[in-house]
Amino acid sequence: MTNTESQVRQLAIDRTPRTTSVTVGGSHRLREDLQVNGDITATRTGSTPASGGVAATPATDVEWLYSLQFIGNDLFRDGDSLILGVRYSNTTPANIFSFNIDARQPLSFGWRVNPRVLVEYRSPKDPTTSRRTLVKPSIRAEYKYSRDLEIDLEGGIDWTRENSPTTGNTSNLGYFVSMGYRWDF
Repeated sequence: MTNTESQVRQLAIDRTPRTTSVTVGGSHRLREDLQVNGDITATRTGSTPASGGVAATPATDVEWLYSLQFIGNDLFRDGDSLILGVRYSNTTPANIFSFNIDARQPLSFGWRVNPRVLVEYRSPKDPTTSRRTLVKPSIRAEYKYSRDLEIDLEGGIDWTRENSPTTGNTSNLGYFVSMGYRWDF
């Protein structure tokens, strides 16, 4: 079965919900080397109709997202940075709380390391859905070969634990490794 161009365009329109989002945020320098940032976002996504064999999706309620970050620079040595962040999301399907630590440390000879940890807890509003905890530590290394060429290496693990009312507790452990380069020309 083939579709005409107008049918394909209509399917694209049907699958694209209207989203309205408002964010209010601010930042304040606590000291020369420490800053706090915060924001509040309210968002709502509209429904989509059933079409082309794809089921309809309902609109979301107004969803609220709150975040707070503390950013420190040059705390331990020149050129370093440390970010501590917390986020709470009150969404239609779940409440989500997350905490992250992100540090950047310059080393010598063009190297910089960036250890990070994300911890997230998801509590669904539907009692028949799984609760989920995610722990994701990683480390990234960057090497600035020249003014316009940089090499990136990253690796980490992804541990997830789900507590389901129907299947009980399950855990999954995965890992990832990536390498890339950035060339400005």
